[in-house]
Amino acid sequence: AYAGPLWLQSNVLGKPRDEGRIAEPDDVRYWDLVSFMCGATGLLYLRWRPLLDGPLFGAFGPYAMDGSRTDRSEMAGRIARWVAAPEQEALWRSRPVRGQVGILVLPETQQFLYALNGDSAYYARSVEGAYRGFFDINVQADWVRIEDIDDYAVLYLPIPAMMTADTADALRAWVAAGGTLISEGCPGYFGDRGHVGTVQPNLGLADLFGAREAYVEFTPDLLNDLSFHIAGATAWGGVFLQTYAVTTGQAMGWFSPGCGRASEQVAVVDNAWGAGRTLLMGTMAGYGHGAHAQRDARPDAGSCETGGNTALYRALASWAGVVPDVTVSDPCVIARLHAGEGGTYLWVANPTRAPRSVAVSLAPRWQAYREVRSLWGAEASIEAGEVRLVAPARDVTVLALR
Repeated sequence: AYAGPLWLQSNVLGKPRDEGRIAEPDDVRYWDLVSFMCGATGLLYLRWRPLLDGPLFGAFGPYAMDGSRTDRSEMAGRIARWVAAPEQEALWRSRPVRGQVGILVLPETQQFLYALNGDSAYYARSVEGAYRGFFDINVQADWVRIEDIDDYAVLYLPIPAMMTADTADALRAWVAAGGTLISEGCPGYFGDRGHVGTVQPNLGLADLFGAREAYVEFTPDLLNDLSFHIAGATAWGGVFLQTYAVTTGQAMGWFSPGCGRASEQVAVVDNAWGAGRTLLMGTMAGYGHGAHAQRDARPDAGSCETGGNTALYRALASWAGVVPDVTVSDPCVIARLHAGEGGTYLWVANPTRAPRSVAVSLAPRWQAYREVRSLWGAEASIEAGEVRLVAPARDVTVLALR
C-alpha cells in the first residue's frame, strides 16, 4: 500500500489531486479498508518514510521527509490498531464469500495475444471490462484458473482466442457435468502452439456451443463501434468478430446493421450440452463494456450511473440464473459479504466525498439475520433482509450480522 504523494509518475500525470495523486488521510483509510474488504490478509506500506533520491522522491510513505508524524501516518496507525485489536479477532476468521460468477483466466490466451499484438492491452481491457460489467450490476465475480473451475457453477470466458486442447477438454467435461458457460467470440481459434483450427469453433468446441463459424474478422482497429442485439438490448463488442451458423443451438442475438458482412448475422448462440448450458457471443463484450461504459470515474462529481453493456450483463446474469448476494440502492456504493468461522459480516464502501443514505438488500440465503453491529464506520439497522445506513464519505463500514 502507499500513503504518500505520487507527483510525477506517468500513471498519474494529467489526473487531479484527489484521484490518488495527493494522498489525504481519508484516501489512506479508504484504500486500506477496501483492500481488506476484497480479501487482503495483510498490509505493507512499501515506505514508512518517503524516498529522498531519484524521480520517486517524496513518494509512498505516510510519514514526512524527516520521519516525523503526519495526519496520514496517524490514520495508518489508527487502522493498524483497529486491525490488531482483540475485538476484531473473529472478523479475520471469516473470508469474502465466493463470487456468483468465475471469470476464467487463461495464460495461453494472454501470451498469444501479446505475441500477436505486441502488447497486452486487448486482453487486459477485455478481462477488466468483463469484471466491471458484473460489478456494475452488483454481481461479484472472481478470477478463476482452469484448475479451480469445479468450485463454480457459472463461468465467463473473456477473449478466449487461444486455448490448449487440455483446457477445451476440461471445459467440455465441466459443462457436461452441469456447468453454465458464457464465452466471448473466437473460442480456441488458435489451438496448441498457436495453430489455427480448420473447423471453428476449434478443439471440439463447435459441438459444445452448438454452432459453426460462418464468418470471422480480425480487424480490431475497425471494430470499436461494433454492436449486436440480445434480449431487447444493444450491446457493444470489439477486437474480433465471429458470426455463426446454428447447428444444435438456438440463435438469440444478431449483429447490428452497418457491421459489414456481419450485419444482421447471428452473433449469440444458446446451447444445451449434457447437463449444462453454453452461451456464445461472437465478439468481446468485456472490451466493449470498458470502451463504452459511462460510469463516472469521479463519483463525487455527480453520478455513478453505468452505461456500456450494463443491459447485456443483466441479461447474461438472468440467463445464467445468477442472483447477487447483495443489491445496493445507490450505484455509487459497493457492498461485499464475508462469511466463515468468525461469523457473517457486511462491508459497505462509499468511495465518494459525501455521505450517502443507502439500503443494502441481502439475497434470500442471507436473510436469516436480525441484528447488526458496527465494527467500523456507521451505525446501521436491519429489517426483513434490508440493511440501512448513512455510509460515511470516503470510508468503509464494517457490520457484524447476527
